[in-house]
Amino acid sequence: MPNAIPYAAGELNRARCLFFDQGKAPAGLVPRAIERSWGRCAHLGVPIGSVRDAQRLTDSELRHRTERERELVELALPVLDELGGTFSRSGNIVVLTDARGLILDSRGDTDFMGRAATVALKPGVAWDEASKGTNAIGTAIEERGAVVVFGGEHYVANNGFLTCSAAPVFDPFGSVKAVVDVSGDWRSHQSHTLGLVTLAASLIEQELFAQSFPDAMLVRFHPAERAPGLCGPRAAFDPDGRLIAANGAGRALLGALGRAGIEFAELFGIAFPAGGTARGEGGMLPDGRAVRVTVERGPVRETRSPATQRAVTVAAPAVRTPGSLDRLASGDARMAAVADKARRTLGRDIPLVIEGESGTGKEWLAHAIHRDGPRGRKPFVAVNCAAIPEGLIESELFGYREGAFTGAHRKGAAGLLKQADGGVLFLDEIGDMPLALQARLLRVLQERAVTPLGADRSLPVDIHVICATHRRLRDLVAARSFREDLYYRLNGLTLTLPALRERTDLVALAHAILAEEHADGPPVRFAPAVLDVFRRHRWPGNVRQLRNVIRTSLALHRGGEWIDMDCLPEDFLAEIDGECSRPPAGAAIDDRATGMAAMERAVVRRTLEACGGNVSSAARSLGISRNRLYRKLKEATSGG
Repeated sequence: MPNAIPYAAGELNRARCLFFDQGKAPAGLVPRAIERSWGRCAHLGVPIGSVRDAQRLTDSELRHRTERERELVELALPVLDELGGTFSRSGNIVVLTDARGLILDSRGDTDFMGRAATVALKPGVAWDEASKGTNAIGTAIEERGAVVVFGGEHYVANNGFLTCSAAPVFDPFGSVKAVVDVSGDWRSHQSHTLGLVTLAASLIEQELFAQSFPDAMLVRFHPAERAPGLCGPRAAFDPDGRLIAANGAGRALLGALGRAGIEFAELFGIAFPAGGTARGEGGMLPDGRAVRVTVERGPVRETRSPATQRAVTVAAPAVRTPGSLDRLASGDARMAAVADKARRTLGRDIPLVIEGESGTGKEWLAHAIHRDGPRGRKPFVAVNCAAIPEGLIESELFGYREGAFTGAHRKGAAGLLKQADGGVLFLDEIGDMPLALQARLLRVLQERAVTPLGADRSLPVDIHVICATHRRLRDLVAARSFREDLYYRLNGLTLTLPALRERTDLVALAHAILAEEHADGPPVRFAPAVLDVFRRHRWPGNVRQLRNVIRTSLALHRGGEWIDMDCLPEDFLAEIDGECSRPPAGAAIDDRATGMAAMERAVVRRTLEACGGNVSSAARSLGISRNRLYRKLKEATSGG
């Protein structure tokens, strides 16, 4: 079988051999989307043995391309950060591309990034099918839908070590605007990855939709018998109540009814709230389907660049708010001590360094210090030194004058340092700032002035600096990857946030996050078995991981009072200490599933023992029905 590869076994290897020998694989051996993609790649003459030489853009070209897609990148970054945090420890990377499949940004597992670079899975390289054969990015663009390309399903043999899940992001008029992709080693494949990628793409799509119609009335609508979805149908109407556009979910629900120009009243059967808003009004589509309709004004378009719009926040007045330092007093002594130290520095402009593992809430603490301090009425500028694409970080921080480089805005840009004037500058992941920029930052702090790119004079700035890092800056100084003079300029007081596994207020925190994430929904609560799992878990992703688990659990929740074990994501359950024996690298997917089943049986047995053998009580604790528990007990007894 000359066309067989190590990353394809059984039927997949048979399909490859038949396709490349005879030009067609028998139906059912591979997904139809993969078979169609193989056909396109064969027609294009893509070589099957190795990747074509990657035509990577130069740094200048990538900067220009990223500048052209600035709004997309800046709207996507917060979503990519969340997704990257979910996959950072699982041997995967998260990728954002433009409409052609050119990678604009990537983040995630640094170890896997090295392997990814061997096949040019990195910024500045295009992953359309003509360049790289069948792959999740290029195939999602061609198929106009979410797709998984697993191992040997990749057309090019050298890409067969990958498993990739990608989903397209559509603009308001149905054209592909971007692609979100998660790629990793083929042995690390998780069945839920595509769902998370699709959710991320939908969230970015929603942001793009809202930003595209700043002067319109934005309408959310959904079938009356269903709850409103996070990424449900949306539409934009002009001030006279005529339909401009609908997002993908909206177009799918409306079908031919959603023609451009149709009047709001004709479409929904209720009066258009010109100049006002409406929440959850009952309406009726022309074909008789009942819907619930919410109308709100579109976002106000500011004159700042999209990057600045998302990075600069004018905080509330300096009063005690729900996001202030007082909120840290949730029952954990170490958090209370951090809050006390931070409170003592307010108004003294002492530079602060917040240390802690990823996801412990470093930016949240910085926001609280800003809100409670005398600069609370001034801007709060958050700069993630690890997240801003390398081609943008210098222009983002220092700004630039008109014509400083190709693609620059006609009137130039002030830069984030100047935007923070009078307020707080929060430098997250300061340890990842390039050494050359460290020198420029030190000069800004010493001279209290910033010089934009291409400018011949400096602008004064007055900023209070708060830095954050998941690594010890002192160790980075010793390794000569961080400037010692900058370290002493920044480090007035170090505040160390404890890991979530060390905190005594975990359950209270979980309840608070649940209430926040589900504020508009019917009452739900965690089943006791879920809280037991929360207590036993080591939480490598800390508070960010806890929030992601709760958010995903709500998405998987099928209704009812309880969030039970079936609502928890598989990768989270696989991490629980002592409940699942983690297979070694390269273990079969079936072994992972076996470990999951063993963990679930252990939870069932322990819950039943805690309830004294009372099946009804155990079912309530687990948040499942008695019949379902009986089935699980039968499985536990049989060992399968």
